[in-house]
Amino acid sequence: MKKKIKSIADALREGDKARARAEFEERLAASELRGRASTVSKQLRLKFGPLPDAVSERLAHADVTELDGIAERLLFADTLDTALGAG
Repeated sequence: MKKKIKSIADALREGDKARARAEFEERLAASELRGRASTVSKQLRLKFGPLPDAVSERLAHADVTELDGIAERLLFADTLDTALGAG
């Protein structure tokens, strides 16, 4: 039985595909995070009115775990500080 031997070119092309896929997945994750931050920001504005710049900045740099926590707390929060986990 013959074993298929990859050429260097084949190996490089596969490496490029892997890099391209990793970059795509990274961009997709970043896009999903921005979308989640946008949704949480909108929900906070609808419930509490205009957001201070510091809060908008925090949301723009938050990770998924923080955004999920804020989204859950804002359902029952009476104040913006409580929704943000500060109260």
